[in-house]
Amino acid sequence: MRSPVLVYLVAWLPIAACTCSDALTASCAGAPILANMSAYTIEGPAMEPTLCAGDRVFADSSIAPQLGDLIVVQNPLDEVHILKRIVGVGGDVLVLNGRSLTRNGVETVGEPTECPRGLPQREPEDVCYASQVGSVSFKTMDGAHFLDRTETYTVPTGHLFLRGDHRDRSNDSTNPMIGTVPLSRVIGVVTTPIGCRSE
Repeated sequence: MRSPVLVYLVAWLPIAACTCSDALTASCAGAPILANMSAYTIEGPAMEPTLCAGDRVFADSSIAPQLGDLIVVQNPLDEVHILKRIVGVGGDVLVLNGRSLTRNGVETVGEPTECPRGLPQREPEDVCYASQVGSVSFKTMDGAHFLDRTETYTVPTGHLFLRGDHRDRSNDSTNPMIGTVPLSRVIGVVTTPIGCRSE
């Protein structure tokens, strides 16, 4: 059994794939490091507090994605590579209501908790929460809930429901123009996240 991925771009921004020789900068062209692994640099705040702009990750295409994993997928809207967390799999029923997200009747967002030290300056209303999906524990960030609404989602077989860890700064499966993402769009599972640099 794989170890849970450690706690997980303004709106669904791409992450740039890079080679080691390019020092994983956001401007370099994508290239695999190994046959099944590619390196990426995060752009934007949508994965805070888990990953911040400038952080680096490696994604492995040989691993089957599981609930709670961080994954790189092709954005259904424009085909760029993006990184999100799996919060629902085929057959799951998810209910979103404000900061609350229940999966099959189980709340995934817990009590407020301390945010990682050294995060980029946040909005005053941003709060970190202890969250858990399946067996994977992580932190999420939420604030004014201005993009949230009460909605029920049933995840089709062979699809994934994806969210960014910064709920107010992520354009993800809660956007009806994106919705659930088919497994065929998964590029790889993040195996070595290098989290917000202060941690």
